[in-house]
Amino acid sequence: MHIERNFAIGMRKQPAAPTRKVVVVCHDIGGAQEICPVIERLKGRRNTQVNVIAGQFAQKPFARFHPEIARMDWPQQQIDQYLKTNRPDLLLSSTSWKSGLEQGFVIAPFS
Repeated sequence: MHIERNFAIGMRKQPAAPTRKVVVVCHDIGGAQEICPVIERLKGRRNTQVNVIAGQFAQKPFARFHPEIARMDWPQQQIDQYLKTNRPDLLLSSTSWKSGLEQGFVIAPFS
């Protein structure tokens, strides 16, 4: 005897929440160490995509997040193209003493 069960009766499908995109940019180790717990919490949230860009000294603390490596400061044109392609909703950054990587992202227009 074959019994069909319809589990969809009485259940409504909820529309998926939009994915929030977060970009994290750090060059120095101190800023990266401070932002790591924030990244871990964000990665634990549903519908949140976190992209990490690690400058020269932030590569080690960010290694577990599989960052995009910035071996040197990116030119503003590359930063603008990255933001245009990825269209983040939020930018997390630290400040850096010598690097312009974070500054380039902070001053870039989000559109």
